[in-house]
Amino acid sequence: MYTTPEWLPHLKNAVPTKGYGNRLSMYLIALEAWRRGLVVKFFLKDNPENKLLIRYSIGDSEQEYAFESSRGGKLSPYAYEVCENKDETKKVLSKAGIPVPEGKRFTENISDEKIIEYSNKLGYPVVLKPVSENAGKGVISNIKSKESFEDALHYVRNKLNFKDVIVEKHIEGKEHRIFIVNGKVLAVTNRIPANIEGNGKNNIEELIESKNKSKQINQTNASKYIKKDKEVTDAIQALGYDYRSVLKKGEIVFLREKSNVSAGGDSVDVTSQLTPELKKLAEDAANAIDGLNVCGLDMIIDKKANSGVVIEINTKPMLGLHVFPVEGKAIDIVSPIIDYYFPDTIGKNKSQLFFDFDAVIAPLRDKSVSEVRLSPITVHDNWYSKKILLSGKIHEKFVKAVRLLALKKGTRG
Repeated sequence: MYTTPEWLPHLKNAVPTKGYGNRLSMYLIALEAWRRGLVVKFFLKDNPENKLLIRYSIGDSEQEYAFESSRGGKLSPYAYEVCENKDETKKVLSKAGIPVPEGKRFTENISDEKIIEYSNKLGYPVVLKPVSENAGKGVISNIKSKESFEDALHYVRNKLNFKDVIVEKHIEGKEHRIFIVNGKVLAVTNRIPANIEGNGKNNIEELIESKNKSKQINQTNASKYIKKDKEVTDAIQALGYDYRSVLKKGEIVFLREKSNVSAGGDSVDVTSQLTPELKKLAEDAANAIDGLNVCGLDMIIDKKANSGVVIEINTKPMLGLHVFPVEGKAIDIVSPIIDYYFPDTIGKNKSQLFFDFDAVIAPLRDKSVSEVRLSPITVHDNWYSKKILLSGKIHEKFVKAVRLLALKKGTRG
């Protein structure tokens, strides 16, 4: 079960308990920039499918950079293209002497039979993944037999419609997400696959429900539930259990192979445990790609051998993994991003105020406007705050009346 660790002092009360889901990284970067007196704009991005794509920009009197989540405008087109294509990432890293898994890309015109033939030759266990998806979409790890691989290939290519795939050797070890800014490692988290722990009383279904409920205290994981899908059901059945089975006290069952937090996994900070050799390996990998300034590098680590293999690099990493870990120390990885983009703001006084993110982007969500510009803060002003807590049965009309009165009085809340 999740417990509440010590969050970073400047983010206490600034981020709602349930966070902002997939927009958490956007809010964290925008908040840090706004607090430094920079200009923050949120806007709608046009797209052929008419999806609601909210983007934002940060600027001062000289520069303005557009951002998509944690990916900013200083990222070079070359670095973007390399990291978007997992096969190309491996080629560039391998050329630079960085260890990567043995494997091969298969485009959509190559038959399943050819891919299966290669997988058999490579030897099991293997990993199957789309060439250009993030957040673990379509990734199936530790496939141990030809039959399982055939099922996985059919699922990825036909059910998920990812025709362009990579097959590579499964690497034993623990997967770590290493966060890097401007070629320097700032934080490391061990991502643990979705799991439950038995207590000798509750069945597996109840344990999953309880684990999902406990996630609500963590801003990163609040909406990243463990879903009872085919993969979870298969994992339980492979152990001889079903959802009504009661696990022994202390027995831990892993429900997925992939460790992504978006698939219900947990993040544990292990920054202090990364050895100098592995830190250098990660930095060398990031520096091997020209123009790669902010990234989340995934590495499988063998602690006994003090060795690592880089499996992919993400140019739009989830910041909450490090800012709101399930266990371990919370690390401020947001400030270094703004330091990198706007070095003139380093060391300057900054406000501890925060803005209502939901209210700010509401006009964009209903498409009543195409852009919202936050009024910059004059950081040196004196601000006074007072917290008043009302409890009990409170009518919505009363809340609106209080809000209007507060606005008329020039206060914010």
